[in-house]
Amino acid sequence: NTHSTPQDTAAPLNSFTTEQQHDILLRELLLVLSGYEGEYIRIAAANGAAKAQSSGSPYMRSINLVMDADSADKSIVSQVGQLLPICENVIHLKDYIRVHSRYEYGLVSHAFAAELQSLLCDYENIVIQLECLVSQSKLTMQKMVYFLQPSKVVIRVLNHLCSDVVKDATGGLMIDLLYQSIQQQGDEKAKEIHMKLFDAAAEPYFKMLQLWLFRYVTYIV
Repeated sequence: NTHSTPQDTAAPLNSFTTEQQHDILLRELLLVLSGYEGEYIRIAAANGAAKAQSSGSPYMRSINLVMDADSADKSIVSQVGQLLPICENVIHLKDYIRVHSRYEYGLVSHAFAAELQSLLCDYENIVIQLECLVSQSKLTMQKMVYFLQPSKVVIRVLNHLCSDVVKDATGGLMIDLLYQSIQQQGDEKAKEIHMKLFDAAAEPYFKMLQLWLFRYVTYIV
């Protein structure tokens, strides 16, 4: 969603030249690509999130990025719109990692979340490189779209896996859902990503299973 108004402290985008708007939104995108909202590109309020946060309960935000599109240059808005989906997916993934790394989710979820974070490392390294380029005034919106293209597939697969496959599953159920999803993958890259996550999540699960079997056999002997 690209239609909203800027925060009260931010001047309307149309008070800047087109070139200034480009530079402002370029820096805003880098901020949002790192999982934070800016002044012009923000996270829409999610139902129940504030209440859950104040109570200390784990929660997942319903991510919907909005920006001050009505007063911005239309060509820039179009370019920003190409990157908003990956921004939304990244923020959702960071929420997922934050929530499912909590103690109550158990070792399988912890291992899954840790591997998710590891798979995001390549993407985060690209964002760091983009930040270096923008500090040197060598980055344009078109270049940003191009550099992030390889990451879009990985981020989309990871977000689908968290949002539509494993969701809030833990333990053995998570392992089962991951295995079923692997069988449904036709794309080799997607299958490779699934396998990495499956292997990471399965390791503590099978260690616990081996320990339980060892104790059981020792008991009956």
